[in-house]
This record gives sequence, C-alpha cells and structure tokens, in this order.
Amino acid sequence: RILEDNAGNIWFGGRTNEGVFHYDGKSITNLKLPGLIQYENGPSPKPHSWGWPQLQDKNGNLWFSSWGGAYRYDGKTFTGLSTKDGLSSNITRIIEDKKGNIWIGASDGLRRYDGKTFTYFKDGLINPWIWEILEDKNENLWVGTRENGIYFFDGKTFINYTEYKH
Repeated sequence: RILEDNAGNIWFGGRTNEGVFHYDGKSITNLKLPGLIQYENGPSPKPHSWGWPQLQDKNGNLWFSSWGGAYRYDGKTFTGLSTKDGLSSNITRIIEDKKGNIWIGASDGLRRYDGKTFTYFKDGLINPWIWEILEDKNENLWVGTRENGIYFFDGKTFINYTEYKH
C-alpha cells in the first residue's frame, strides 16, 4: 500500500517488509515497527514487523494496518492496537469519518474507534471479512467484503446492496 501524507511525504508498506518506509522527496527511510503487536497465527505468537499505510487522521497521526492489529504513529512513536485493546487481527482497511471516528475493517467485521474504545459491528454480513470502507457525501458508510459484495451500513446493521432500498 502507498499513502501520501499532508506534508507530501510518501509512505510504503507491504507484508514482506520489515517496518514501513517513508520517502520525503530526497531519500527513503525505513522505520522499524516495535514488537507491540503479536500475531497469533499458530501456537507461538510472534511480533509483527510490517504495516500497510492507511490514512492520516485529522490530528496528523498516521495509521498502519497488519495481520496482527494496527499501529498509530504520531511522528515520533508507534502505538500498537491489538486484540487486547478490543481490536481484531487481520486489519485490512482504516478510514476516518467526517466526525473524526476511526473505522477499522478486519476479517471479522467492522469497528468504530472514538479515540478511547472500540465498538464492534457485524450483524447482517454474510462474510465479515471487510476489504474496503467508504463514507459517502451523506456520511453513510459502505463496505466491500471478501467475495460477498457491497453493503450499506445503517449504523447498527449491514444491508446487502441488492437488498438496499433508498
């Protein structure tokens, strides 16, 4: 994944990398992610070492996703958020809505983060593995799932696009 921040810096990340990469227009810097997130795939959890850049929020924090959870970067420090914080593993998409809530799509549904706590949503999803999230101009959320289509989120329940009636 690739992200341009508000200052014009380019951020890169991928599943086979160590850390994330930052390009300031002159050089590329590799920032190592601290082993704050443990990926629990199998009997021996291991620190997660990669991240996908997802967004820069209204406070200037950069958000990165991984199969172990998410990282928030304030320009100096990475903060890891994982299952112990109420987040899922296998994070695929992170967006910020117009109200400043952070929405996190994962393999088991959607979470809203208000800066303190996570609220979990999955009612109505045939397959809860979320690949994409979009907030439209009317502040409605739409999600795309892995192999099961598009859903409208009414704030509580997901409605399959083929069932949606405006």
